[in-house]
Amino acid sequence: MNITLKLYGNLKRFAPHKKENVLIEIAPSTTITELLVHLGVPDSNVAMCAVNDAVVDPSTILRDGDVLEVFEPVGGGTDDYPKRVHIISSGGLCREKSRLPR
Repeated sequence: MNITLKLYGNLKRFAPHKKENVLIEIAPSTTITELLVHLGVPDSNVAMCAVNDAVVDPSTILRDGDVLEVFEPVGGGTDDYPKRVHIISSGGLCREKSRLPR
């Protein structure tokens, strides 16, 4: 089966032909984790995965025609921003109120 794999930022070095966006063939019932291990992507280099524009757990089983996007951790900014950001099931972001700037 075929999926579209999009590895962003420095992660593209793990993609076939080092391309950010590539169509690849995988075995049926392959999970995101299994694919990333096969490609040699370290867990610490993955911040978030999305399938078909929805944030998913890495244990998600991929299906024919899926578009898998993998994002690396991003740093920077100032201390004026929240210290913690949580991913919620709808794929949005939710900041802890106690950490918001006043």
